[in-house]
Order: sequence, then C-alpha cells, then structure tokens
Amino acid sequence: DRFKVSILLYPFNTYTPEQRIKDVEILNQYFKIKGIHVIDPGENLEIIYDIDPDIIFYPQPYPNLYGNLLESCNFEDRLLCYLPYGLFTQYTDWAYNTRFHNIAWKLFYPTEYHRKDARRLAYNRGKNVCIVGEPDADYIRTNHNEDPWKNLDGKKRVIWAPHFSISKD
Repeated sequence: DRFKVSILLYPFNTYTPEQRIKDVEILNQYFKIKGIHVIDPGENLEIIYDIDPDIIFYPQPYPNLYGNLLESCNFEDRLLCYLPYGLFTQYTDWAYNTRFHNIAWKLFYPTEYHRKDARRLAYNRGKNVCIVGEPDADYIRTNHNEDPWKNLDGKKRVIWAPHFSISKD
C-alpha cells in the first residue's frame, strides 16, 4: 500500500511485431488478474517521462534491448534495480561489472556465490548486492546433496537447454 506499482510492458525490440503483440496480451491478462496497473506504451516510449518513476526494475540491464528511450543510462538519477531472470553461471564482466551493475541501487542475486563473484569483479565490490534466493527454484531446494540422476557408470551427462532468444536467422 506504500507504493504505486506500475508495470511498463515493452518486449525486446529484437522480437518480431507478432511476438511483441502476443507477449503484451499475455502479460496484460496476467497482471490484470493480479490487480497490478499495466502500461502498454505502444510506440509512445516517451510515456516513461510522464510516469516519472522513482524506482525502476530491469529484468535484463544490457544495452540495445529496449530502445534508446528506455535504456538504463537515461535513468541514472532514479533508483535502479536488477533481479536476474535466470540463475546465471557466468563469471565475467558483462555479468557483474557493467556501468549498470556498479551504479544500481540494488542487485537482487540468488546466492552467496553470486555476491562473492560481484565482490571480485565489480568496481564497487558488490556493495549493492542483496541475496534473495531464486524464487523460481527455491521450492525444489533440499537440505542435502542427493544426486537425482540414475547411475550412468561414469558416463557424462549432457543437458541441452537452448536459450529462448536463439533464432533461425
């Protein structure tokens, strides 16, 4: 009740127009059921300045995903936050040490391992990292390290999990 929450629906500019329309429709329905105010800017991205947000969450803070007007560099005077959309396993600068990572107000990471990586890689030494768990996976976590795989007599296991952004092009 202390916050007026609005969600600006703007799929990646690399998506096809058909995919963008479909995603906005699905998300509109989802948030409507949850009672959360949704803003569909259509092509009017300048609406972000009318909204005048205090806190902005980026699910992916990387350049060229949203279009110039919505890039995080235009909102460095706001409280910027990041909750990764997946459990990342990269130990690289692009995952921990971009300008965004260093100036964001809060980075919500899943594990203490991620905080340690941020402390080693980020210029700000991860001072803005908060450990929150992994909401999509916490329910399957156990207190012991039991191997769920059947015994393959020393054979290697391969998990093929292509990323959703891989396209035919």
